[in-house]
Amino acid sequence: MRQLRRERENKEEKIYEAITKKMHEWETKKFQLENQIAELHSEIQKAKTIALSDLESAEKENSNLRLDLLSKSVDLRQRTFERGLITRATETGSKQHLDCIKKVAKLETECNGLEMVAREVAAANNHLSVTASSVYVESFMDNQSDNGERITVIENVCCEKSDSDMIYHGSCQLDSRASYVASIDRSIVIPSVDFNLLYDFLEMEQLAALPDIHSGGTQSTEKQGGKYLLRSELEVMTNQAAELEGILEKMDKDKGYLELALTKCQNQLQASENQLKETNVRLLDLSSQLSLANRSTEALQKEVAFNQIKA
Repeated sequence: MRQLRRERENKEEKIYEAITKKMHEWETKKFQLENQIAELHSEIQKAKTIALSDLESAEKENSNLRLDLLSKSVDLRQRTFERGLITRATETGSKQHLDCIKKVAKLETECNGLEMVAREVAAANNHLSVTASSVYVESFMDNQSDNGERITVIENVCCEKSDSDMIYHGSCQLDSRASYVASIDRSIVIPSVDFNLLYDFLEMEQLAALPDIHSGGTQSTEKQGGKYLLRSELEVMTNQAAELEGILEKMDKDKGYLELALTKCQNQLQASENQLKETNVRLLDLSSQLSLANRSTEALQKEVAFNQIKA
């Protein structure tokens, strides 16, 4: 009986030692697991805070990038609209320039035609003045010859008259000579007046031709000035179009950079979310292991208590 009791006590001691050893091991393991869980909780909190801060910064940056993208898109639309207007203006300006060139060429041909007509009119006026002067000279000579014939006829008639009528015929002869002198004076004065009128007419035509030449010169200078103005406006429009193209290229590059930055932020946000998911999975695993350890310790404690009650 004593041996049985000793053997039983030895077995109970061994069982108790094994249970205590196991309990100690489970307690150390539990402590380690609790420490790991605490560390994981702290890491999770840190990861959450970092993820939240990263998320907030990413959302802010995303909103800023969206606003920048919207502003850039609005500016791009405005620039494209302005570019379209400028291209239309350049097209209309080029069309107007071509129309002006055509009008200038037409006006030059008309001016050349008018100059030819003016030259022909001047030549015709010179010819008319020469013919008019020759006609007046011939009429003057004819008048002088007619007056001489009249004088000879009057003298013959006066000689054939009687002496009683000589005084009367003398007075008539004097009157006829006075009328002859008056007619000569008139015939001399009238052609001089006509010549003066012709000279005045020719001078007036020359003076009238001079403003046409001056106006033609001014028109040509105005045409040249209009050409230069159109060329300068066309150059300015082309320069503005080139500047707008450069601005559009720069805006396209900025848009590409912004899109790349947005994709980077989205990738970082996705990586932080994946890391948070992994930590949550690890936390669940550790909590399940901790629950198993607690159950095993509870079972061992129950078994030890039951053995103590039996003893």
